[in-house]
Amino acid sequence: FNPWDSANGSIYAKSEAYDLLIGGQSTESATFAVINNSIGNTVATLSARTNGNGISLSSENSTIQSLNNNTLTLGGNTTGFLVLDSGTGLITLNDATNINGATNITGNTNVTGNVDISGTLTSGTGDAFRVNALGDIDTTETASIGGALTLFNNPTIQATSNQTLTIG
Repeated sequence: FNPWDSANGSIYAKSEAYDLLIGGQSTESATFAVINNSIGNTVATLSARTNGNGISLSSENSTIQSLNNNTLTLGGNTTGFLVLDSGTGLITLNDATNINGATNITGNTNVTGNVDISGTLTSGTGDAFRVNALGDIDTTETASIGGALTLFNNPTIQATSNQTLTIG
């Protein structure tokens, strides 16, 4: 019995009813598998035998996920830029998100909930608006507030470098 055919430099299964298993005789034991071809929701898996880690790529729901609740890492020390582009203008992060390193955001960003910052938040060009880790706000440009401004814990409002501070 030979389940393979070849043509034009390619090797392919004679029947789409077969699952492809490499490194094992069942989907659970295979280190690489492409399954469910015949029912239309093809899934490719790559697993590590020694620790149960691995990834799954599913055509049924367009997902890439790690197995056994392990961390899924995209990129490494030889990866260039990583671009997420949904094509719809909207990318949703459903869980709490930690961002390490410099982050540049271009365009509108809507945040529901709290944003906790450890470091300096900079807005505008030339550090026009900054919030440091202590909560101090400074600006090198004109600042305007539309709506109420509430200050807590004995704050100060001051001009620096002998500049004029105008209120009202």
